[in-house]
Amino acid sequence: MFKTLASSALTAAALVTSACALPAIASAQSVNWTSEQGSRNGNRVHLTTNGNWPGRSHSNWSFDERSQGLAGVNFQAFASGPVLFALLRDAGRLDCQGRVSSIRGAGNCAFTADAAFADYLASRGIARPDRRTSFDLTMSGANRALVEALAASGSPTPTLNDLTALSIHGASAGFVRSLAAAGYPSTPASKLVAFRIHGVDAAYIRGLGEHNPRLRALRADELIAMRIHGVTPAQVRELARLGYGDLGSSDLVAMNIHGVTPAFITGLTRLGYRDLPASKLITLKMFGPMSR
Repeated sequence: MFKTLASSALTAAALVTSACALPAIASAQSVNWTSEQGSRNGNRVHLTTNGNWPGRSHSNWSFDERSQGLAGVNFQAFASGPVLFALLRDAGRLDCQGRVSSIRGAGNCAFTADAAFADYLASRGIARPDRRTSFDLTMSGANRALVEALAASGSPTPTLNDLTALSIHGASAGFVRSLAAAGYPSTPASKLVAFRIHGVDAAYIRGLGEHNPRLRALRADELIAMRIHGVTPAQVRELARLGYGDLGSSDLVAMNIHGVTPAFITGLTRLGYRDLPASKLITLKMFGPMSR
């Protein structure tokens, strides 16, 4: 199982170095790390962790961390020599040691689950995570703010796996609140994840409804389908200008699938084809104007 985290989903994490002794590395599981130069402007370090757990279970996490995440330490200090650092999250902490040379490095880590966070999840009716699940929650960046936002918006109580998936895909507390404000409270975790994967956000929702009142109260699946098939607010606006401001989501999806664009409609208008329903526009696109 390989998970890649966008750096925007990790801004709340703190990577700190410490000169104090690390907890003993030997434990029931092993966690190793590697690093290389980050992807942007040389001011990031790309970290990968590999966890080996009892029962031949493995977990791999990879992400970029901004140099600002190395709290209180010059980024250049991570360029060469022995290093100690800790990844601190609500669900736990990862204390790591090793060596680096020109940012590239490797070492091992000790994981400590946060008992208070486990108690908090249990008290909210979710579940008490075991050690492996706490590790996944830690690496994904799951936090109290997300749990609180889901509860405040009326979403169904998430599972531990839901929290991990939401955090992996950047469905943050702010994202949940923004959807609720846009008219989509009580959205289940699976739909929130799908929204993030396909790019459905509050701005997209508002943009669709601005020029077409039929698009102001769509189901989650309709929004996802429109996003998948490339329906944009700009397209909806242009179609409204051409007299098609009352199309439903299924018509818009079908039109995009078959390539019925505002430019195509404009061309038909010049040929004398006006005020045609969506189905007729699609037929003309498929078979040509002779099918009039």
